[in-house]
Amino acid sequence: MSGNKTKINMLVFMTFLLGIILVLQIKSVSSTHGLVTLKSIQEIEEQIEVEKNEIINLNNLINQKEDEYKRYEDELDNSGSIVPVLQEQKFMMADISGNTDIKGRGIVVEIRDSNREIKDGENPNNIIVHDQDVLHIINDLKLSGAEAISVNGQRLLFMSEIRCSGPTITINGKTFGQPFVIAATGPLDEMKQAITAPDSYAYLLKSVYGIGIDFFTEESLTIPKYSKNINFKYLKEAQ
Repeated sequence: MSGNKTKINMLVFMTFLLGIILVLQIKSVSSTHGLVTLKSIQEIEEQIEVEKNEIINLNNLINQKEDEYKRYEDELDNSGSIVPVLQEQKFMMADISGNTDIKGRGIVVEIRDSNREIKDGENPNNIIVHDQDVLHIINDLKLSGAEAISVNGQRLLFMSEIRCSGPTITINGKTFGQPFVIAATGPLDEMKQAITAPDSYAYLLKSVYGIGIDFFTEESLTIPKYSKNINFKYLKEAQ
């Protein structure tokens, strides 16, 4: 009888000990992982979306490099050299950087001050072309797909400035009077819409304020190269 009692006491003790171990384990897991909140779920979902976009970008880069590799292979098989492909890429980079003249289908837009009489109480600036007017039209042309743009023969790059100087406009450090002539190469139909559509800035200037805006298209329009030297003083290659 005493033996059975001892076994029972031992079983109770082991059960009690097991319960303590389970409680300690649960507390340990809870303190390590914490509660899963809606905010943490949202942050994880956002991170997953970022990683998905990164994967898409990497796949696009892989496809691009595979296409370039295929071009090198084809040129090597056809001519025994990849020099023609490298020269083509060199010319393309020169075009993008503004170091060469560009020729292609394009549009030419001429802008002049209005020649109408000023109304009583009207602001005289309403009938004068300002730098912001030229910039608005340039931006509309860019949005329509323009690939190369010049103003009065000055090629526009990312460092080009356009600012008013009284009745004149200064571009790339050179000052010009009217008319202000914007030339752009790109898709003709889309660029024409950027000038003539009722919701375009050029249409507003012409129909509301009487600003003189005329345009014509050319099948072979030349955009000159950038006229100044490009010297970077502060840019450094990222490591």
